Amino acid sequence: KDEVQLLTIKDFGRRVRVRIGGLVTARSVKYLGKLASKLSDQETRDGWWQELRDEIRSHAKTLCCSHVIGYSEASTIHDDVCVLSLTGTAATVRGLPDLNKEQEIWMDLERKISEMNKKKQWIRQHPHTGDSTPGYLDTPYDGEGSDGELDGTEHKPISLDHSGGELVGENDVLKRPVSRKMLRRQKHAQRLEKRYLKVLRGKTKKSMKKTEEVDPLIGTSIFRARPARPCSYCHVPYHHKFAPFGNMKLVPCLLCKKKWVPEVILATVEPPARLPVRGSGAFIQARVCRTRPKSTGESDALAVSEALPFLEYEIARQLMLKLKVLGRNAAFSLKTEIDVGSQLIVATTTATALYCDAMPPPRVLKISR
Repeated sequence: KDEVQLLTIKDFGRRVRVRIGGLVTARSVKYLGKLASKLSDQETRDGWWQELRDEIRSHAKTLCCSHVIGYSEASTIHDDVCVLSLTGTAATVRGLPDLNKEQEIWMDLERKISEMNKKKQWIRQHPHTGDSTPGYLDTPYDGEGSDGELDGTEHKPISLDHSGGELVGENDVLKRPVSRKMLRRQKHAQRLEKRYLKVLRGKTKKSMKKTEEVDPLIGTSIFRARPARPCSYCHVPYHHKFAPFGNMKLVPCLLCKKKWVPEVILATVEPPARLPVRGSGAFIQARVCRTRPKSTGESDALAVSEALPFLEYEIARQLMLKLKVLGRNAAFSLKTEIDVGSQLIVATTTATALYCDAMPPPRVLKISR
């Protein structure tokens, strides 16, 4: 359980709480040489990928995160040079179902479905309200401040006469003074009765449609019962006084005022449906090209490896500048590709830029000459 989990999921339900730590990436340049499809060579390539996975897990731990969501792996091969790339979003995820408890999931599902079927069957058998409905009153008030006792005689349902402040039965016999406490109790019981019937039967087709779409597993120990806050995606998963890097600037959340948020969010996942945003999204792209030095053998792979850090720094700087120009403070569905050719190394990053209300507005872009 202490190991960071790698998840390719990019979209989560409203009851799953996600806190984004930041974008994590791991790259490596390998020289293929005389590697073939032998078993030993396959184990060598598996070892390469495993090293990168351990590296991206360590990056996520540095950001105090337990998951890497929106995880993807890619490779680019040209001649004998191979570039392996791993990208994801470090985050903490709470509220996901525990798939190890498969038996418990199915038992809870069967129990919920049986309860819903019993309620539907009871509604069909009792089209009108009866004495089994919560809040139904069929006994007179005894005037002592208690709920009263049955005297063995049958009484018809009573109604409340608001003009006289007393109970009036259909046989015009039950006329007794009612205290204010009992009046409030009866009104509250009537409200509960209406609410209960509205949930079970529904007054309109729209409400019936809502009751039919209720997930039977919601409210069990398998799923998180309380929906997550709309701004929880922007909250950092660590304490603001113990940020992983010294130059990180964190500010209080502009919506809930309880948690801390960063200035900019870069994520490979989809923006949640309940995320408070202003305006529409904008397509953003950053491109960087660098010449590839001429060399052969392992020196060629070494030259490409030395050029990659500068390529990534330039593309990140360009992406941040374009976010400021567009007036956005978050980029979701981010995707980066690196292509190696015979003469050029090209890096391309695409994303959807958004302005999130929970985060501070982007700084004003200053151009100095």
